Amino acid sequence: MRNLFFQYSIFSLIVVSMIVLSVSFIMGASQVLHNTERRQMENVIESVSVYMSYSRQSDNFDWKEESIAIRTIAGAVDVYLVICDRNGKIIHTPDPFDQSREMYLPQSVLSLCSNGQDIPANIMPPEIPETSQAFISRAILQNGRTEGYILTASLLNNYRSLMDDFVRIWVSLGVFILLFAGLGAFFISRRMVRPLHQMASCAHTFAHGDFSVRVDTKKLGDGETLKLAVAFNTMADALQKGEDLRRGFIANISHELKTPMTTIAGFIGGILDGTIPPEKHGQTHTLVYDEIMRLSRLVISMTNLTHLQTGQLDLRRQPFNISETSVRILFGFENKINDKNLNVSLDIAVSEELFVFADPDSIIQVLTNLIDNAIKFAYPDTDLLLKIRSKNGKAHISITNCGQRIPPEDLPYIFDRFYKTDRSRSHDRSGLGLGLFLARSILYAHNEDICISSNNGITVASFTLSEAKPPKHSREAQT
Repeated sequence: MRNLFFQYSIFSLIVVSMIVLSVSFIMGASQVLHNTERRQMENVIESVSVYMSYSRQSDNFDWKEESIAIRTIAGAVDVYLVICDRNGKIIHTPDPFDQSREMYLPQSVLSLCSNGQDIPANIMPPEIPETSQAFISRAILQNGRTEGYILTASLLNNYRSLMDDFVRIWVSLGVFILLFAGLGAFFISRRMVRPLHQMASCAHTFAHGDFSVRVDTKKLGDGETLKLAVAFNTMADALQKGEDLRRGFIANISHELKTPMTTIAGFIGGILDGTIPPEKHGQTHTLVYDEIMRLSRLVISMTNLTHLQTGQLDLRRQPFNISETSVRILFGFENKINDKNLNVSLDIAVSEELFVFADPDSIIQVLTNLIDNAIKFAYPDTDLLLKIRSKNGKAHISITNCGQRIPPEDLPYIFDRFYKTDRSRSHDRSGLGLGLFLARSILYAHNEDICISSNNGITVASFTLSEAKPPKHSREAQT
């Protein structure tokens, strides 16, 4: 899979490889050239040495004539050739031989020649032009006696010309490869940067409150840029949803506050201006009190909601008897149960008390909300069932009532803040639309599940809690 790391690695590898290859090739070519030149000089020395030994045996040996032949041999391979006698007097150079001009090699050069060592070019007389490397020497022997010396070296101009050709070729090739790699990097980087510019533009739009824009992911391939764009769009979706929830939250809060406050203002105004007669003040005070209590519940619920969402809710988990707690809360609704003449049933299928590990106050709030909803929306003269089961280390608690079916399209939103179905808005003015949301938030804080199903007029609200071992004092009390 192509990704940013792979792409940048390829371009970096091309550049580094090109540099390493160029340096290695130039160094290798220089060494090969050096060895080739040295072999040429050794061949010239061998040829000239053989020729000199043969020519000097002749009675008509003439240095001027022989110089032309020697110059021809050296020129065939384009090397610099110097011949001197045993005293160091130069008798042949690449320049035309001039007997009137005497040049001598230093004694230090002659001692190196006698030992067959290479001679650095910088110790040669200034009349000898600069060469590319040290002179190679060999003594001219005649009947076991040294008659002179042969010195040869490659010409600097030739060496520089060949190296310039090598460097020129590799620089041209390197420029072409780097240009090609640079163009590739430019177009690929431009392709990768385009969505980043889109993200920056979208973020600027988000800053002005518009969360509707998204990054186009159709032409991004399958690398990290696509993953980043998808993550950005997911974040934008979350921001859009959060903004919608915030606006809905403000609208719902405004509605929930407006209704009781309007009612309270109306009743108080009626009392003050005499519209409500004194004999009805008691009833009016009761209605005002109910509305004030509704506002109080709203404030408490909002406080709990804030604590839950900011993680500031202090969950003091401890073992407690969920069976006893559930039954006690259910009996606390005795008046409401009697008002609807509900038939309450208990199905607690445990031989002993069932203990769970949770925050008792929070779970009491969950049970209170669920049982209150079950009673509130149950038809009169119907059954109400509290069921508790133990399975796989979990306590399963469910409350079942018989009433109007919750529409399937409402079930996915039943746990949303301030969400109310049409039947709840028409039959219930005391509800805030926060009970189920708080119940789910509390159980999620306990890492537990909650669900509601509604079929054929039977609605079941169920949740789970982790079981715990009974405390010692509880077992001793049973004994």
